[in-house]
Amino acid sequence: MYCKACGKQIDADSIFCKHCGKSQHTEAQLDKAEPSWETAEIFYAQLSKKKAPFFSNSLLYYTGKFWVRGVGPQGEYKVAESDPFGIDEKVREASGGTGTSDGPLPINAEAAQAHRRLIGKLTSAGWEHISSGSGFAWWDDTFRRRIHG
Repeated sequence: MYCKACGKQIDADSIFCKHCGKSQHTEAQLDKAEPSWETAEIFYAQLSKKKAPFFSNSLLYYTGKFWVRGVGPQGEYKVAESDPFGIDEKVREASGGTGTSDGPLPINAEAAQAHRRLIGKLTSAGWEHISSGSGFAWWDDTFRRRIHG
């Protein structure tokens, strides 16, 4: 079962949401069918690692993209993905991370632009942005969308 207010998953017999504290039962809702939500979260994927261009001070250049995993009544599925973008090795090292699922992805102009465009795609498709950077990284945003039955 999903919370009627925030859309996060809760126990089926919950009276209040453990995430937002909202009541799950009201007189008006007793006669209505429970709304269903699907949720989505942004992830990062490293696509390649190659020698940096000659004009760079770095030895390596990484290419990555963001992708969105949706979870609904039918299970998990891929919702959307960003255009690929590049990360310079010096930027990655300065951030202290690897930019993979094991560490943070540094913010650079290309990554930030790809992230903004992806959020735009999601909101245009009816997804509600419910949290920013909710996981371990700046790009780990979550969304919800009401399922119309």
